[in-house]
Amino acid sequence: KRQQYDAMQSNPFANFGNMGGMDGNFGDLFNQMFGQQRQQSKGNDLRVQMHISFSEAFYGCTKVFNIDGRPITLGIRPGAKSNQKLILRGQGQAHPFNSQLPNGDIIVELSVELNSENIIDPQNNIWRDISMPWYDIMIGGKVSISTIDGAVSINIPKNTKPGKVLRLKERGWPDYNTGVRGNLMVKLIPTYPDLNDEQLEYIKKVQIK
Repeated sequence: KRQQYDAMQSNPFANFGNMGGMDGNFGDLFNQMFGQQRQQSKGNDLRVQMHISFSEAFYGCTKVFNIDGRPITLGIRPGAKSNQKLILRGQGQAHPFNSQLPNGDIIVELSVELNSENIIDPQNNIWRDISMPWYDIMIGGKVSISTIDGAVSINIPKNTKPGKVLRLKERGWPDYNTGVRGNLMVKLIPTYPDLNDEQLEYIKKVQIK
């Protein structure tokens, strides 16, 4: 009895597994729950979902949000994409048992507003469809188009076929880590305006020639 009492004093949880016929399950559960926490090398991570606009993702932005009652500032560089994770080291929760160990992290997962006019591929190229009359495509010349950088003048070669893709170098999406931009890929989509009888007759004559 004396030995059991001394053992209980040194480890009050030693016999929990044998109480009430639990065959050690309670002791195992206790060790699993609290033993893992004690073995953590840092505090718990905190996860945040953040939605940003297409423009904010392209140009970069600064966001301020609250978590655990604290204001957190996050700098987002140009070129962010949906499902991208940004990690704020050491700004998560403190370790539950050891204040000498580092805090956890804050992990921010981004979602970027969809933009149907600008499709970004894995190589950071932006794909855009530009609609214009079919005869302008075939005749060629300089055309001003709207891009995320503003108005840009492109040169369409004579006799360009409808559906042709023109490449504007380094006008695409910026790489988040390097800042290097992909290309802007412009696909020419022909439109076919209504023609009067005189115009249709002219086309027939041209076709015959």
